[in-house]
Amino acid sequence: MSWPFASDRLRGVNRQDYVFIRPPGLPAGAFQLRMDNVWFCKVLVLFSFVSNNDNGRKQHDCAFVSVLEEYNGRRRPGDIISIIHITVITRILHIISFLKSPGWLGNVDSKMIYERKENKLVLYVVPISSILGKLPLAPVGDTGTIPFCMRGEGGDFEGASCDTVHGRGDGCRWWYVNPWALTWSKTM
Repeated sequence: MSWPFASDRLRGVNRQDYVFIRPPGLPAGAFQLRMDNVWFCKVLVLFSFVSNNDNGRKQHDCAFVSVLEEYNGRRRPGDIISIIHITVITRILHIISFLKSPGWLGNVDSKMIYERKENKLVLYVVPISSILGKLPLAPVGDTGTIPFCMRGEGGDFEGASCDTVHGRGDGCRWWYVNPWALTWSKTM
């Protein structure tokens, strides 16, 4: 973790916001905002530097970001049921079949994303102008982390770890992206 401005801490923590960005290499005029063409990132540090060349000095405002990964696994939270009472099981199966029929996350154009472990982060330096806005997130599950029950599916969570014990909340964080908060009127 970096403390670039030690005297400017926000309530004793190093604030690191989650944002969505225009990926590097795409010209600003050719870019159209869609859930499938943005990167979801965590801002680690904002910084500026000055470069000198034959045309003079130029200031560059940049962000050092960690890219969040999209979860593409087949299993969704709540798939494991360990309840004995038959009417409760029937209700839960009905709810799960509703949520899974035909991919409700896909129908609302949402994604599930997770954060990698500190030693497995994918890092980039991007211009601040690539940041499109703050990322609206909702935690997945009870703890907001990859649950212990999914520990056998590590291949679905590249670079991440599950909770070490059921309900502990010490695994990598996991979210739903709120697609409604990323849209605005096309007539503007």
